[in-house]
Formats: sequence, C-alpha cells, structure tokens
Amino acid sequence: AEEALSEAIRLEGRNKEYVLLLASLLMRRDKKKEPNLLLRTLHDDHDAKNHLDPLLNAMISFQYNVQFKEAKLARKYLAVCQRIRVRESLAADPDGKGRAKSTETSGFVIRGPQSQHTQKEPTGITSGEKSDSQVENPIADLNDRIWMELVDYFDSNGLWELAERALGLVLKQDTNEARLVQAHNERSKGRLGESIALYDKLISSQPKNQSLLLEKAEVCFLAEKY
Repeated sequence: AEEALSEAIRLEGRNKEYVLLLASLLMRRDKKKEPNLLLRTLHDDHDAKNHLDPLLNAMISFQYNVQFKEAKLARKYLAVCQRIRVRESLAADPDGKGRAKSTETSGFVIRGPQSQHTQKEPTGITSGEKSDSQVENPIADLNDRIWMELVDYFDSNGLWELAERALGLVLKQDTNEARLVQAHNERSKGRLGESIALYDKLISSQPKNQSLLLEKAEVCFLAEKY
C-alpha cells in the first residue's frame, strides 16, 4: 500500500489526500521521521494554503503528542486548528444563534472494519447528553471536536490502531461517537463480544438507527450469534 501510494504521489505530484494517507500508514507502523517529513513538507506549501487545513494540523499535532512526546510542538499545531475552527464558526454563524446546537449532532460516519466497500453515509448518531463542560470549558470541547475529526479520518480509512490512539486524546470518552469508534476497534481486534456490547449501548439510546442495527447484525454474524 505504501509503495503504491508513493508511486501515485510521484506520478500526480504532491496530492494532499495521498500524502495524508501515506503518512498515516507510516505512523501505523510506528515510523516517525518519514511521516513527519511528509506532513511538514505538505504543511509548508503555503501556495496551496495547506497550513490552513485543520486535518493536516491535527495530524501533525497528534504525531508530536503521541509519537514524539513533544508537548510544545503538539500544542502549537493544535492551536492552529483551534483558530481555524473558531474562524469558521464565526463566519458561518456571526450572530452566535446556532452555536448552542453545534455540539448536539454529529455527521459521524459509520464504516465498519469489514464494510470498506460501502458508501459513507451520515448515521444521525447523537453525542448523548450535553455536559456542563460544554459551557464551562469551551476550549476543551473544541479540542475534543478537533480530535474526533481526526479519529473519524483514521476510523473511516480502517486505521483502527491510530483511531484508538487519537481517541485517547479526547476528554469525553462517554459519547456515542467515541463508543462507535471503540466498537469498530474491538471488532478489528477480534473481540466481537466487547464490540457487540458497545453496539448494544449505542442502540439502547437510538433504537431506530438502521445503520447501527446493520453493523451489530454483521458483528453478530461474525461471532456466530445467529
């Protein structure tokens, strides 16, 4: 996979999506220097305005945080993400009227470990009960949103190990979005019983969510729970 992506990048030029995926694959094998060079080179291409890409900045922050243990550099790139997201929020809702609703529903994507061939579709999955920390600590809430976007990227590309490590940076572990990623990760490790238990928690709060029901059915089939 890495060789094919490297060749695709060589033929097409520095395609951002290819570079992000190649860097992710390298990080999955605990490579440090190669993905860091790829990500920082992409980031420094100011002509393409890549330095304003929140996913790219989050991925660099993640690597400095988790692999290099460089807290100062991790905070630097996370701060860039924060500024980008705040500007986007202000531009989309200058009067602040819709901001209270922004954390209630996620466009989180369901894509299970054995369902890579399926189309991405919104699940309508909700984040669960609102926490007082959303009001008391908006920076922590914003950071969780940034990390969950990175978790979603890893999860949707089948990079379960990275998704699990990125999820460790999220403060609110009791949300439905986090449980969904945990269910995918348990399934990828063959711990089907644990995965089913997580789906049960998700479905108990959303009994009519067809996507969750189908995913649970698939895991049950793999576990030979007919």
